[in-house]
Amino acid sequence: MNKARLLTATFLVLFAAVGSWTAWWFFISSYTGRLAMAAQAEESRPRLQFAEVERFGFPLTIGFRFKDVVATNGWGDGEARISAPLAVMTAPAWRPRQTRIVLPNGLNYRLAGDGPPLAGTARYGEGTAGPAPVPTVDLELTDVTLKPPTSAPVEAKRGRIVWRAQAKDLQGVDLYFADISLSDAALFGPNAKKAEASLLLHGPLPRRGGADEIRAWRENGGKVEVAAAAVQWGALDLTAAGTVGLDAAYRLAGGLDLRIAGGDKAVAHIEKRGMLTEEGAAAAKTLLSFAALGGSGGRAQTPLVFADGKATLAGFPLAKLTPVCACR
Repeated sequence: MNKARLLTATFLVLFAAVGSWTAWWFFISSYTGRLAMAAQAEESRPRLQFAEVERFGFPLTIGFRFKDVVATNGWGDGEARISAPLAVMTAPAWRPRQTRIVLPNGLNYRLAGDGPPLAGTARYGEGTAGPAPVPTVDLELTDVTLKPPTSAPVEAKRGRIVWRAQAKDLQGVDLYFADISLSDAALFGPNAKKAEASLLLHGPLPRRGGADEIRAWRENGGKVEVAAAAVQWGALDLTAAGTVGLDAAYRLAGGLDLRIAGGDKAVAHIEKRGMLTEEGAAAAKTLLSFAALGGSGGRAQTPLVFADGKATLAGFPLAKLTPVCACR
């Protein structure tokens, strides 16, 4: 009798556990599905549209396959649009906010409006989406193509984009692109080894690029902190760090600390292309030689400063700066 009771109790406990877990899985997956359906509403921002959705993964995984998915959001007077033939989203059932995203057939993206109009594709995408309190999207892309409207396409074999909402008005963005192909007429040649940057965006982001948003961004501490940046492109090999914002006339203000390796080769390359005179090239090489004395690791260290409507490199004027908008 005791054994029978023990067996019955064990069965009931297992039944209750399985039942509870099944109810939990269907509750979480149904809730997630309702959120996805609600995001299809025309007024949703961002808006998510898809032709079909399939739920899968029971009992350990909460998964959704979205076919012909399109995500849109405002971009100036137009929109930002990302589309993919298939998007697969999965998460552990015990940690449903830790989402993994796979775009096995690639994606297309387009930015159209009064902001910079851009379009492009990626052959494959894979990443994660982290939960609050620091929502994060970490997406790796393969065979990326960017199509500016007025120049030849730029291609990269590999790319990575990391976005972190660290606080209400503080966003972190990391960008990395490698094995980059440009046009044959590009300044330092058609191939670049890498371009990367780690940025902190302070202030309420001017997502639509309008004058009122840019004014509010500046008045509320808007600035871009370049924690680190690096470019390796032909003869050009530099790193940079600093902070840039806008002055009262809405011109660039701030500066970057540049560290340049092999700068004489870059100067010689620019001179060869006819963009520097022989005297100008000699002066630039002399400047870099002196800058290297205060640098480290063979890199010349020199400041790029934006102030009073001018951009200067090591005190030498480079260009006049114009306002980024008619915001006054």
